[in-house]
Amino acid sequence: MSPEGRKAKKMRKMGKKLKIVALLLLICLPMLMQAGCGARELNELVIVMGIGMDTDTENPDNIKLVAQIVLPNNIGQSSSAGGSSGSSEKAYCNVESAAENTFEAIREYTHKVCNKLYIAHNQVFVIGREVAERGIADYLDFFIRAKETRPTTTIVIADTTAAEILDVEAKMNLLPAINVNKLIEAQAENSQSREINVQDYVSTMQSETTSFVAPMIHILQEGENQFLSIKGMAVFKEDKMTGELDEDETRGFLWIKGWIESGVINITAGDQQVATEIVSAKTELSAEIKDGEIIMNIKITEDGVIATQTGTVNLATLMGIGEIEALVKEEILNELTLALKKAKELNADIFGFGEVLHQHYSKEWEGIREDWDTVFSKVKVNIEIETNISGAGIITEPALSEE
Repeated sequence: MSPEGRKAKKMRKMGKKLKIVALLLLICLPMLMQAGCGARELNELVIVMGIGMDTDTENPDNIKLVAQIVLPNNIGQSSSAGGSSGSSEKAYCNVESAAENTFEAIREYTHKVCNKLYIAHNQVFVIGREVAERGIADYLDFFIRAKETRPTTTIVIADTTAAEILDVEAKMNLLPAINVNKLIEAQAENSQSREINVQDYVSTMQSETTSFVAPMIHILQEGENQFLSIKGMAVFKEDKMTGELDEDETRGFLWIKGWIESGVINITAGDQQVATEIVSAKTELSAEIKDGEIIMNIKITEDGVIATQTGTVNLATLMGIGEIEALVKEEILNELTLALKKAKELNADIFGFGEVLHQHYSKEWEGIREDWDTVFSKVKVNIEIETNISGAGIITEPALSEE
């Protein structure tokens, strides 16, 4: 079969799959309405899959929302965000609305779409950098109160504007909003960023001392193509973005929080480059007060395997494994040190040290809580790291031997 024929066959298969998706959507929505939509009929729903928040360029005091709305009639015709060979119709449209507050902006949508927005299926809140730096609490308040908002809805901070992020066409998903959400979910594989949702935001904002963090999303330009990339995390003081963690600082933060699930640790053993995979990790965090000095104790246990190496020297020996474990430990310590340094520079307790201290020393905490911003930067941190390299894959020696 010619390449053109194979492509056409592939497109037909994809079209069939998308028709199934559309059919499932039509089947599931009535059930969802019975569960949470009351008397609202299927044909009345304007389904929103992503919501962006930007500063209104015409009136900087206003908030501008970007709603990514599903176009059901186009779902079966589109094989991607840009459409299939048979149709250029997108499965979504981005509609903007600006007003003094979020609630008014939501209601303003009735001037542009035929019915109220239905946000129960919203996948992600994309917050533009300017809004993040101005403060996000006032703009998220409406959505937190809304009964349709799912507590698991993801929050991400755009390095540019939310509108630009939601306008980057997805290459493997029908909707950019779903693409953003999938990218964030995938960060568990590298532990250089992390999925943060509405529930996390509310929990953190209710803390007296803990600073909120959220993943950062960037636009990458490769020739004529644009791609989205999740890198690092935004750090907030109260509800205002005050700085960023790079990828190493982010992983140091995740080590301390006990949020490491997987990832790659690159080290240099002699003249060989070695990549180890994090298989599991555990963090124990405790606080103590000695002679008036506050001390945070961090104990990390990491298990890993050799994923790949360059060179011909067999490192899967008792001596070689010992060297690798020491180097991995050194790298983890470096990441922790970077995270602690950045947090103190920003004077932001992103680790929840204050909450841990409160749990261990409730009486002493009463005399500290008001000055925690000052005290945090002076907290002493003891770090203990244990690493265990338990294997080297299905081979015990390099594929290319020294001989």
